[in-house]
Amino acid sequence: AGDATLNGDEGQGILLVDGNLNVQGGYEFYGIAIILGTLSTSGGGGSEAHFWGGVMAQNADLSTQQISGKATLNYSQCAIEHVLQATALPTVLRSRGWTQLY
Repeated sequence: AGDATLNGDEGQGILLVDGNLNVQGGYEFYGIAIILGTLSTSGGGGSEAHFWGGVMAQNADLSTQQISGKATLNYSQCAIEHVLQATALPTVLRSRGWTQLY
């Protein structure tokens, strides 16, 4: 809940931000990022922000430049599928959902 600031390191999975997301420096994320505010990146030199998977931001304004500092947003179906397969593990049912009529 609230705004989030990420700096350095890396992460994977599903990132939910109930506010604005500010990425500073070199940060790598693999998976799905859902942001209810704005996404802004900044960095300099050799530090780059990379997102592999999918990024959705509610207040995305394509007329302004908020993605800077060598940031890269790459759509990756493989990263998305990998995350979604890990969220719901299959389990054995206790009983069947059918009955023999004849």
